[in-house]
Amino acid sequence: MCALGNAYRAQSNAPEAAASYSKCLSLATEIGNPFLRALGLTLLGRQDITSGKPSDGLEKLTLALQVAQEIGARFLEISALNEIGGEYARRGEPRQAQGYYEKAVNTAEETGDGYLLIQPLRSIAGNYRRLGDVAGARGALVRLRDLYVAAGNTTGSAKVQREIDQIGK
Repeated sequence: MCALGNAYRAQSNAPEAAASYSKCLSLATEIGNPFLRALGLTLLGRQDITSGKPSDGLEKLTLALQVAQEIGARFLEISALNEIGGEYARRGEPRQAQGYYEKAVNTAEETGDGYLLIQPLRSIAGNYRRLGDVAGARGALVRLRDLYVAAGNTTGSAKVQREIDQIGK
């Protein structure tokens, strides 16, 4: 159901995406699967936000974060933190967003999985820009570029390098 929701979301079919995510969440609750519940909450929360229901989305994301932390699902924890930070950034509250982005970066670092750092670093770099912190944005982007270099992703590293070159201009 969650994958079906993602397919509908990719097709910009918000009602069907939300319905699929809701079914995913209902099924997870019915069978007592906390990982699937956290995933369903994260996806439905994100969908609520993009469908113009940010308060509902933030509530679901906060619950997803709680469930993910309880079961030690670090990927879902990072995802929820990053999505919550994104909602605060959209609301024009970059300082509030910063706390969530920092937690997402720290949690990703604790896993030792560089892949899990990509989105939080991208998010925090953008938020540093919103805060007017050029050095912070540059630092996050340099770390992101270095991850791409270490992974042999020359396209990704070149793209991030162009962003670094544009900071402060």
